[in-house]
Amino acid sequence: MSFTSYGFIGIICLLTVVYYLIPKQFQWWLLLIASYALYLRAGHGYVYFLLATTIITYLSGVGMKSTRFSKNSQKAVFVLGLLMDLGLLIVMKYTNFLVENLNGILSALHATGRISYFDLILPLGISFYTFMAIGYLMDVRGEKYEPQSNPFRLALFLSFFPAISQGPISRYDELSKTLYGNHTFAWERMKEALLRILWGYFKKLVIADRVAVGLQTMVAAPGDYRGGYVVLAMIFFALQLYADFTGGIDITIGIAKLFGVELVENFDAPYASKSVKEYWRRWHMTMGTWFRDYLMYPLLRAGWMEKIREGVKKKWGKKASKRFTTNLATIIVWLATGIWHGASWNRVLWGLLNCFFIVASVECEPIYSRLDEKTGYRKRKWYPVLAIARTLVVMSVLRMFECFPKAGETLMLLGSLFTTWNYGEVCTIGWLSLGLSKVDYVILAVGVMIVWTVSLCKARGITMKVVSKRSYGLSLGLVMALVIMVLVFGTYGHGYDASAFIYNQF
Repeated sequence: MSFTSYGFIGIICLLTVVYYLIPKQFQWWLLLIASYALYLRAGHGYVYFLLATTIITYLSGVGMKSTRFSKNSQKAVFVLGLLMDLGLLIVMKYTNFLVENLNGILSALHATGRISYFDLILPLGISFYTFMAIGYLMDVRGEKYEPQSNPFRLALFLSFFPAISQGPISRYDELSKTLYGNHTFAWERMKEALLRILWGYFKKLVIADRVAVGLQTMVAAPGDYRGGYVVLAMIFFALQLYADFTGGIDITIGIAKLFGVELVENFDAPYASKSVKEYWRRWHMTMGTWFRDYLMYPLLRAGWMEKIREGVKKKWGKKASKRFTTNLATIIVWLATGIWHGASWNRVLWGLLNCFFIVASVECEPIYSRLDEKTGYRKRKWYPVLAIARTLVVMSVLRMFECFPKAGETLMLLGSLFTTWNYGEVCTIGWLSLGLSKVDYVILAVGVMIVWTVSLCKARGITMKVVSKRSYGLSLGLVMALVIMVLVFGTYGHGYDASAFIYNQF
């Protein structure tokens, strides 16, 4: 069920009332029942994969700490649990991608046979709850905490309904602090939660879904929209992706807060980043830290990586060996990141291009530092603005590999920036031919200014939590203003069929 449907909103209201009326020791049970009930509404077949991951993770966690097993057996249980959890994700998400590429090879070899595609539907949220399960097993293996002895509590951790479809990717030790607690109704928390939820709806319905109309027009017929239209596509997709994803996370965190559950933040003003590396520290932060902690660090500690490090050290020295293995691990991580975002070569290329800019920036840092020592350019007032603008341009180009489905098509469109000189047409009449009216553009501009202003306030410590505590009248006024803006200026499809959140596809 969509976050933006009347049915979902009604269920949340009812669930909140019941949650605070029942005995507190049953509150987490209600969240578990609600999580599975809502998940079943998304598709009965999906639940079998969620149950399988939960059972595998629970048995593996308990088994690897069982005194009945030897250390080798405990390690085998851990490895088997990881492989089974990851195997479910790989089979459901990448089987047909593998079939497609095998058929491509057979076609290139002029072979007559073809492999049939499998009738597979990607279960809702499988990428998110699989990563949470793997992180849990690795933390238990690393003795960060003891395995959860109650399988139903672990089931709630993996299925908690606000976060299962788009994150954030929670850690067990962080989420468990509030997930299973006894919570008392508090007006302060309710006001803060409501503000956060309405702010998410504002970004989603007023900005993301409105700009999506123009973007979909260009994506549907890329051959007709080249040159200057690609610049518009970059701007539109940057706005849509930010408003859609951060708006969804705002709603998720707000709903969890209604029940006294604290989820970690997933964004930290990413469009104010001064480099691609900084951008990925601020964007989808739980994904970035997951890849760092559960893939990057284990890779660097792996025995085979140590052998490579020693080999490079003998030939080129200690400093070169460290840089080489770090860059190799970074390439592997970004290859995995691209594949995680989608089963296509477009996503693979997107991941490797992000990796290229990050590695190139790190490798060139000594050159930049020497240049700064001579010229002092990093101390100039204009430098932060230039660095932010440069990062926005680079990320906007790279995002085109997310926006358009085919790598060749994306490269063609990017090439048209220099070959199709229709910028005058785009600036005069073209921008009005994409399904958006002048009023839509005005609403978008005002909406973006509001989001930007709120971001500046947040950077100065003026958060929704602070506002809700300091002034009841101001927080009530903000709630009413957001309700009116969402209802009046929100973009709705037929029968209140708002667009699905982008990250629901994972």
